[in-house]
Amino acid sequence: MNELITLVHREFEQDDIGQQIPIESSRVIYCNIKSVGRNDWYAAAHEGMKAALIAVVNDDDYAGEAIAEYAGKRYAIYRDYAKGKGGLRDLYLEDNLGV
Repeated sequence: MNELITLVHREFEQDDIGQQIPIESSRVIYCNIKSVGRNDWYAAAHEGMKAALIAVVNDDDYAGEAIAEYAGKRYAIYRDYAKGKGGLRDLYLEDNLGV
């Protein structure tokens, strides 16, 4: 693994007047980046998502985060897949302006 990705965990706290305030924490881990295959791209598009990249990370490094930052851009993690042997996990990243 030769690239860095930031995984972002977001929680919400309620302020004094009842508004939800996002609180974020992040950590940087190593990964490999690969492009999304044609079938995955079409499946995501069918669900209204814009598949962008796949980050391959060590399974132990992923704790269910929903946001990733890579190369200065934010992505939503819309799917993860444990690859079984080798302890690796694919994180499917969506190009989503709302994250």
